[in-house]
Amino acid sequence: MQTLIAYMNGELVGILEKHKNGAHTFQYDKSWITNTHTRPLSLSLKLQIPPITSDAVVNYSATA
Repeated sequence: MQTLIAYMNGELVGILEKHKNGAHTFQYDKSWITNTHTRPLSLSLKLQIPPITSDAVVNYSATA
């Protein structure tokens, strides 16, 4: 598994993972979600606690 740890302005946003089977997931850090001054990385990557597994993760990571 490959892992990318995402930060914005020095704050942990979440973790992007590429799994051995080729699937991608992104999970926002709980502290990012509960902070009132944060925003989603993309409109297609809604703020949520469960990992995001949709094609939006692949599309975002390919352009970021």
